[in-house]
Amino acid sequence: MLWARGGGRSLYTIRCLYTSWEGGTANYKRYEKETEMNYVAMLEHSYKQTKAYQSDPWMERLEFLAFHVFEFVTYENIISSLMAEKCLEVCKAISDKTTYEYIKTKENNTWYLLMVNMPFFQYKLNWGGSIRGAWWDCGPEKFVVESCGLYEGYEQLLEIVFDEKQWTQFIEAMVEFTRRQYK
Repeated sequence: MLWARGGGRSLYTIRCLYTSWEGGTANYKRYEKETEMNYVAMLEHSYKQTKAYQSDPWMERLEFLAFHVFEFVTYENIISSLMAEKCLEVCKAISDKTTYEYIKTKENNTWYLLMVNMPFFQYKLNWGGSIRGAWWDCGPEKFVVESCGLYEGYEQLLEIVFDEKQWTQFIEAMVEFTRRQYK
């Protein structure tokens, strides 16, 4: 389980949508709460919920992340998975501060430049004088992921708000989540 580095736990702010059915009518309740969150477990649960809801037993984990975290819309499974894989590679390189090593090949340099210009990275990066040396930085704000496909129990997580440490833990959790595709 991935809670926080060193096994500690911390609270995360989430904005939720809870749907209940009473008398055949959907009742929506929006609220905000702080909670402890295991990101890998949340991604696993959300992935299973989404596959069941969309009746798509063939959806891959990278395809899930492409649409529900990175907000890539291609309508082509293979392309979505490829884009998510490259986005995750770039996220990991930024988190690990290994962007210069990552961009040594022409192909990785191309993917890096494409990805850091995608909307997912907007308001999450700073690169000072060189785009190739980017680091996570949201200024005075916090990191935010908005989604319609992330769940905690029956609650739809419309928005998850992270500080910088939590953000890097979320990146690590996405990497672990995608590794489980092949286990």
